[in-house]
Amino acid sequence: MRCVALGVCLAAGTVLLGARPLQRATKLAPPLPVAALLAQAQARLAAGRDPLAVLSLDVVGTETRTNGPRPKVDPYEFRILFPDSFQLRSGPVLHWSVRGVYGRRLLDAERYGGPLVDRMLSDPESQKTAAQTMPFHLMRISLGYLARLPPTIAAAEEDLGLRDFTRVKGRTIGFRYQGLQVELVLDPLTAQPLATVCHGRITGGAGPPASDNWISVFGDYGEVAGVRFPHSIEEWIGANHSRVVVTRIRVNALHPEDFVVRTPQAR
Repeated sequence: MRCVALGVCLAAGTVLLGARPLQRATKLAPPLPVAALLAQAQARLAAGRDPLAVLSLDVVGTETRTNGPRPKVDPYEFRILFPDSFQLRSGPVLHWSVRGVYGRRLLDAERYGGPLVDRMLSDPESQKTAAQTMPFHLMRISLGYLARLPPTIAAAEEDLGLRDFTRVKGRTIGFRYQGLQVELVLDPLTAQPLATVCHGRITGGAGPPASDNWISVFGDYGEVAGVRFPHSIEEWIGANHSRVVVTRIRVNALHPEDFVVRTPQAR
């Protein structure tokens, strides 16, 4: 299984039970300039409901990978129940996985079981990767859809000014958390979220090469339950490109029991 520098597999993989629990941290007040920028972005997304009032999101769609001789269409699904419950489903219909946390427990669900899955469940390095991957996805999705951090992630925040990532250019806010780096790019005039730019683990204060950036550019904004959400996302990880089309968004419809996952039977 080949993984990019972000520690995220392009193919569907297994996220492990029993990994190191996510560490809770006291939420620190962001610097005033960053707080003001985020407030402007949230006001731009509000269409009758403050994004801070969103307690859960249930998003379903498709992701079309355009690399290769013919496009490959996979499911695109995630669930967030704040403060810290999260699931992400990816992969082809007959081979899918669930990455997520339910409170402080990592969850795993994989259609194909057997010795390989058993070995991965007990592998310390895989457990470590799963524990790092969960807050990364939770942070990037929460910033991209709601222009806010999850309440359990106390990231260092910085206004990086106007930045040009070739595929997108705008006022950029940087967030760093446990070696992870995510940047939220805003329209410099309207503060509407334009994109997220994600990096791998930070070594010596510097991110990975630019070719390893994960760039997600948002489009087709539409109102759902009083909040404006993107319904299309163009994504690049290095030279790999995919297109996400969101077909359903439910707001504040999830409960803790929705995050109890049972491993499906092999077919």
